Amino acid sequence: MVQLLPPPHPGQATGGECGEKSCPLPALHKQSRVHAEPGEEQAQGAGEARFAPATPRWDPPGCDLGPAGGVLRRIIIMSSMEEVETEETVTCLHITLYHPCQEEKQVFRSLKFHKREQCRVDEVAKFGRDSNICHYNLMDTRVSRVQFTLQFFRQLNSSELGFEIKNMSKKTKLLVDNVELDYLNKIDLPWKCIIRFGDYQLLMQRQDGESVDYFEICFELSQASLLQERHLPSLQPIPECGIFPSLVYSQGVKPVEMDENDL
Repeated sequence: MVQLLPPPHPGQATGGECGEKSCPLPALHKQSRVHAEPGEEQAQGAGEARFAPATPRWDPPGCDLGPAGGVLRRIIIMSSMEEVETEETVTCLHITLYHPCQEEKQVFRSLKFHKREQCRVDEVAKFGRDSNICHYNLMDTRVSRVQFTLQFFRQLNSSELGFEIKNMSKKTKLLVDNVELDYLNKIDLPWKCIIRFGDYQLLMQRQDGESVDYFEICFELSQASLLQERHLPSLQPIPECGIFPSLVYSQGVKPVEMDENDL
């Protein structure tokens, strides 16, 4: 049986023919921006046209189009707060210096004041007259080549950091507050103390930090004697080859005696 089909409506596609006007597309195809993949373009031959429907694809805002309709995406990597390194605090030893003849002799002229100087923890800070050996020079012939040293350390079974002072002078005794240090004696520095030898007075105060790689030393200059604050007795001047007068030990604290080879 042969079934008769109704005649095509005017403007409707017939047979294998399809035109832009005669082949209606869904509304989405007309309103959106459509990109055909390679091989999906319209091919026109002799007497016929083929159209491969493409899935509508939206261009993301801010994206650029590459060759053949490909989309190049720009990826922005934002650094998170976890990647930001926290700044580590550094232990600083503030040293205030006094000498009665500073204005006349300028015994501290080689030191840098009001400036933090960084030192490695494995370095021993040396104070004395010899500029070839010492990090911090005292321009005075009555000072020993190496007067004393400061060593940075960490307390055993503790995270607390501190300094150790050692007397390196054979002719001059060193006093930490009222504790007397002879040659090669050493002691832990209190949080705040006055170091004395001859006419020199050094007020040392530690500012705690966290770093175990570096420490800092900062010098200040005092125009007045530092003994007034701590009510400590003044010392007699040391002759060129003299010996420091002995003082009694205070508070039952005694220095630790070191071997001569333990420098």
